[in-house]
Amino acid sequence: MYEIRKLEEYVKYNELDTRCRRREYIYPRYYIFKYLRYCHNWQFTKIGHLFNVDHSTVIHGLQKFEELSRYQDFKEYTAELSIFFPIISKRSSNLEETNPMGVIHSLSILQNQYIKISNNG
Repeated sequence: MYEIRKLEEYVKYNELDTRCRRREYIYPRYYIFKYLRYCHNWQFTKIGHLFNVDHSTVIHGLQKFEELSRYQDFKEYTAELSIFFPIISKRSSNLEETNPMGVIHSLSILQNQYIKISNNG
């Protein structure tokens, strides 16, 4: 898999497999945890092996991803990754497999949230 090999090179080149706790290291790690779990269905231990951490660190990183992914600074630190390794499910990339009612429901929720935000602003 060319894509995975490139991601492994990215991790090594940017030293994301070190124990550094600065944002410029942690945020990309969390992003890659999510990418490998969601897009390639990797097990927690396999992801952890790539970063020299155990499975519980990966689980924590995935939880933090969900929490941080809505913030602008997180998006800035992971912008390059999101271009080259977008988080899109490989399993449902075929449009025929997409549930149209699920899409309509999601759009309805987003529209309601937008209306609520614009009324409060």
